Amino acid sequence: MRRRLGPVCTLAAMVLLGAAVAGSGRPTGVHAIVGARLVVAPGKVIEKGTVVVRDGLIAAVGADAQPPPDARIWKADGLTVYPGLIDAYVLPPEQPRSRDGGGSATGGGPPAARSATPPAGAVHELASVRPQRRVAEGAPLEAKQVETLRNAGFAAAHLAARDGIFRGTSSVVALGDGRFNESVIVADAAQVVAMQPQRGGYPGSLMGAVAVVRQAFLDAKWYRDAMAAYARAPRTAARPEANVAWDALQPVVAGTQPVMLVADDMLTVLRAGAIAKEAGVRAIVAGAGDE
Repeated sequence: MRRRLGPVCTLAAMVLLGAAVAGSGRPTGVHAIVGARLVVAPGKVIEKGTVVVRDGLIAAVGADAQPPPDARIWKADGLTVYPGLIDAYVLPPEQPRSRDGGGSATGGGPPAARSATPPAGAVHELASVRPQRRVAEGAPLEAKQVETLRNAGFAAAHLAARDGIFRGTSSVVALGDGRFNESVIVADAAQVVAMQPQRGGYPGSLMGAVAVVRQAFLDAKWYRDAMAAYARAPRTAARPEANVAWDALQPVVAGTQPVMLVADDMLTVLRAGAIAKEAGVRAIVAGAGDE
C-alpha cells in the first residue's frame, strides 16, 4: 500500500528528507512549495498555500506565506502536502510464538506468560482465530525499524499483527522517541484478517481459510443475536457462554470498526470483496501493490 501513496505524499517526503539531511550538518538551501493543498493538522486544511523550507527546516506555512527571493520554487498545484507520511501497513519483527499459537508481540498482544488474568470467557478453538488480540498491548517496533521508517519520511505507521487468520486489532502509532504506550494514536484501528492457510494445522488450504473467515463472521452475528435475546428475556433461558473472540468482533459486525483484509494477489482481492459483501462489514484491502 505504501507504493500507492504516489504524488500525494511526494512533497512531504521531500520536506522530511530535507530535514534529515540538515540534521547531518550538510546545507540544503531554501525551497518553497507553492500552490499545494496543505494539511497542517487534523481537520485544519489550507486549500492553496505555500511551505517554505530553509536548511531542512520548515520556516513558514500558510496561504499568505511568500517564497523568499533565494528560494527554489516547487510548483505543487493539484498536490497535497502532509506534515509526515503514514505507512498504511507495517508488520513488527517476528517474535517467538506463545503457547496459544499466536499471542506473541508480533501477533498483536503480549505473550500468554505476561497475562495477569485469564480471558474473561472462552476463546476460539483455532489458535489462528484471535480477534481479541490487540497490537496496542504488544511489544513496540524495534528501534532499527522505526529509524528506517523515519528516514524514509514516515511520521506514523498503521501497525498490524503478523500471524494467524483473525489477527486482532491494529493500531496507528507515532514513530517518535517516546514510550510505545504513549505513541499510540488510534488503539484499535481495524480488525486484521488474512485468508492464509496455516502451517501444521487446520486450515491447511485456501478453501479452509476462506471457510474459517466466513464462519467467524456468522458466529459473531449469532453471538450478538443470542446475547440480545437473553437481554430481552433473561428469565426464560440460560445466559449464553461468554466468548472473548466473538465479543471482540462485535464492533466489526456492528459496522463501527473496519476489517483490513490482507490480500497477496488479485484473486484474493476479489475473494476479500466477496466475503466483505456477504458479511456486510466495512472492508479495507491491504494489497501487494500490483492490483
